[in-house]
Amino acid sequence: MLRKTLIIAALLAAPVPAFATKADADACAKGLQGDALKAYREAVVYVVNGDTLENAFTKTLKPGVDAGRMEEDYARKIGREAGECARLVHRDAAK
Repeated sequence: MLRKTLIIAALLAAPVPAFATKADADACAKGLQGDALKAYREAVVYVVNGDTLENAFTKTLKPGVDAGRMEEDYARKIGREAGECARLVHRDAAK
């Protein structure tokens, strides 16, 4: 009985792969609008190529903030919205 319990515990403790893919992220992004959708489309390219979410969205949004085209708070807001979808690709790439 103890052996059976240990085997079950070991199986439950094993890492479970993330089954999210870019297709899942793109499906999620269909719910985005405006600047958040644009940010997702630009940042997801970096994420697919192995960048972290933070680096991807910094590369995507910081130039607009630096040029005065958007406020930093607004960039953070749309980065968070788009990041919810882009993280699905990030989890898939981490496997």
